[in-house]
Amino acid sequence: MLARALRRLLSAAGLAAGVSLILLLVFDSGLLGDPALIETGPKASAQRIGEARLRLGAFSAYEPRLATLHVAGPPQRFVLRSAGDALELRTLDGSQRWRVPLTGRTVQQALAELDGASPAPGWRLSLTPGPGAQERAQAPASGIAAALRGASQSLDTGRGAELAWAEAVPAWRRYGRRIGELFRGDFGVTRTGQPIGAELWSRARRSLALAVPAFLLSTALALALALWAAVRRGWLDRVLAVLSVAGMSVSWVAAIPLLQRWLAADLRWFPIYGWEPPYWTYLLLPILIWTVLGLWADLRFYRSLALEELHQEYVRNARAQGLGGARVLRRHVLRNILVPVLAQSVSALPALALGSLLIERFFGVPGLGGYTVDAVLSGDQAVLRAVTFLSAMCFLLFQWLADLACAWADPRYGARP
Repeated sequence: MLARALRRLLSAAGLAAGVSLILLLVFDSGLLGDPALIETGPKASAQRIGEARLRLGAFSAYEPRLATLHVAGPPQRFVLRSAGDALELRTLDGSQRWRVPLTGRTVQQALAELDGASPAPGWRLSLTPGPGAQERAQAPASGIAAALRGASQSLDTGRGAELAWAEAVPAWRRYGRRIGELFRGDFGVTRTGQPIGAELWSRARRSLALAVPAFLLSTALALALALWAAVRRGWLDRVLAVLSVAGMSVSWVAAIPLLQRWLAADLRWFPIYGWEPPYWTYLLLPILIWTVLGLWADLRFYRSLALEELHQEYVRNARAQGLGGARVLRRHVLRNILVPVLAQSVSALPALALGSLLIERFFGVPGLGGYTVDAVLSGDQAVLRAVTFLSAMCFLLFQWLADLACAWADPRYGARP
């Protein structure tokens, strides 16, 4: 038993590290685009992009006002951008290009070369040191190009452009730091500066207050109806079979607003929408709708399990020995279908933490589902990373709980290697 637990623990640790690596590849590697550009938008200023990279962990340090660069000469617009580890200044049409190599130089040396240089005949650069010029004087000049990577700045004659400096964090170091932060529960802050951990906990409680009662009611009702239908058979079984197929065919997107309008707007039995004290009044209708719409697939599955067990030889022997129907169900049928029921139910538990995206949206419950949707719409990578990691960890935890529950229900299951 101890060896099995250790194997499960090591497997869970490996899977958690793998999840963290996948999250790094998806959110931080740039496979799906630059995370900072996705969050801020392609037309954001270089300073906004740099601040987003600092918050997302791509930069360990960022100085937005290293120096101000000016150009004197005939009216012209230049574009300032990074080109590898070099700084490039070119005209809009690309006819004039000028590069300043930054590799192996300090910030002080790079700024000295820029001051007074002529990028093209008739134009001359001048430079005004900013608040961070002295502090970063001996820092690598490649940080100037790093601060501009993925962005560009316009430099017009008569108007200055801010030069920034940044220290980029290598991918392997970001991965190690990210794993440590995630396992410590440090999920960082949102793009608006709000702590993610506190908001996740607050919203998770609301989602669970909605999802757990609905899940328990739906599971218990489906199991009771399935056993009743399997024992009685006849017209009741046929009616429930038809209702199961019909219930599974109904779209939640259509059913939720129809039931909401009928029960809340027309009959006025429940509040229609909102979230204010007393909160439980706003949970009754969502729980009821979730239970009614969610029980049909479970009912069909549990009915098939019960029918299969009722046709086993040991059930016929138990009835031949004079055991009543209720006792046969409780002692034999229910006990033998408990393992697949527990496995199916526990595997569905991780989804409860997120709640129902549709239910929360339609009824205005400020839970994790709405929080995730808002993060997707706003491109908040930190929130998406935190929610994905917690969902994966919940899945691993509940898979382990499913194994323990199945071993408790059937000792033969726990004896398997």
